[in-house]
Amino acid sequence: MEADLALPDKETEAFIQNLGIPPCPAILMRLMRQVRSEDPDFRAIAELIGADVALSATMLATVNSSWYGLRTKATTVYRALSLLGLNTCTQLLTRLSLARAIPQADSPAMKRFWAGALRNSIVASLVARTTRVVDPELASTYVLFRDVGMGLLITRHERYGDLLEPARLFQGRDLLEEEVTLCGVNHARVGFQLARSWDLGTETQLAIFNHHLYGVDAERRAAAPRLAQRLVATGLVVDAVACRITRLANREWEDNQDFAFDVLDLDETGLEEIIREAEIAAPAGQ
Repeated sequence: MEADLALPDKETEAFIQNLGIPPCPAILMRLMRQVRSEDPDFRAIAELIGADVALSATMLATVNSSWYGLRTKATTVYRALSLLGLNTCTQLLTRLSLARAIPQADSPAMKRFWAGALRNSIVASLVARTTRVVDPELASTYVLFRDVGMGLLITRHERYGDLLEPARLFQGRDLLEEEVTLCGVNHARVGFQLARSWDLGTETQLAIFNHHLYGVDAERRAAAPRLAQRLVATGLVVDAVACRITRLANREWEDNQDFAFDVLDLDETGLEEIIREAEIAAPAGQ
């Protein structure tokens, strides 16, 4: 792991803990142990998920949505695992568990955050399906964890929502500096800490920590695993899509476009196709 991912200093660690970062749910930890075993037991995994009635119900409702396009509906968790596979269902449950674990404050800033985060998660899957260099489910999970630090900072700082105004949101490293000035920590550090405590893969953790840095820091990028670069590039395209659809300026895309296109083997024509699909699958304002 890169040197930047050493444990944060005590002051930063204490601040992050005071944010109330939720621990990885026990059910997800047990699920991950099963998934990573040499011979996963699908029936045991299905029973484990089914023991959480609310989570399993939400999972089945999502699996049976038009997004996954199943010809045969999954009426049980075991059937969902059989139809979609263990990796897809695990990534889906990770995202559902995260959404359930983060406080759902009834504020305009938090509502905007969750609406945007969920749209971005869908678009990340579209980008991954088009470029075929990252698993679409992992791309969705990465983008959600990438941004979740913003949601946590909203719950702790009354003025933090001001930083999420469109004119400031896509300013790359400038946003990180403003966050440190206001909050004492930035959302990339918070997201990384959460990803580490939830035992996401090393490459995903690296991508979250460096998602504003790889495109403009050649030395850091050269030392990064290929998957981490691809996840960061996918996230950059996700933000570019959002800005194109809503006609917002995106300075970070201007600074990182060459990096993203190169890593994903994408071009402007491919980006326009993703934008057209995103306008249908994840329209702004919904």
